Amino acid sequence: MRRVLRHLLVLVLAAAPVGAEASTIEGLWFIDDKPCFIKMISPTTAMFTNEFGKSSKGTVEPGFVNAWGMKRNSISEAGASLTINWANGTRWIKTSIGGGYVIFIDGRPLGCQVLEVGLGKYTFMNEHGQKATARLVNPYKLRVDEWNVDCTVVFSGKCVELTFSNGSSWLSPWAK
Repeated sequence: MRRVLRHLLVLVLAAAPVGAEASTIEGLWFIDDKPCFIKMISPTTAMFTNEFGKSSKGTVEPGFVNAWGMKRNSISEAGASLTINWANGTRWIKTSIGGGYVIFIDGRPLGCQVLEVGLGKYTFMNEHGQKATARLVNPYKLRVDEWNVDCTVVFSGKCVELTFSNGSSWLSPWAK
């Protein structure tokens, strides 16, 4: 019995992603407001597609990615934002803003929600329960067509502030 449990533990550990980056690196990234993509093929292998549509199979290791012949390109985290600093001097930025938010109206905190529903697409739910679709324009700006507003994403440590063009703002110290 012990041998079976030990083998199961080895299998589970072998299948686990290497580092947090392997589970969070996949998705839409930006370089100078142009979209790039990373698609995980396995826990340590990914397909990288740059802003010109050129793809390269590469690897992911804790804190680094390797693609296009460039080794050990660092991944850094700043609040809800990830950055890949490529050896050629370029930077890819990924924004993650999903989670609970608070808006203060007349000094009272009211709950709002942001759900990631697709590649660069979110569902916003305001303090009245009204929902609208938002799309990333660049790592720091979203467009919410149904509400006819733009939204600027401001990172401050682990806190995220969503500032809307209508003057309101949502705060989330626990955004992921």
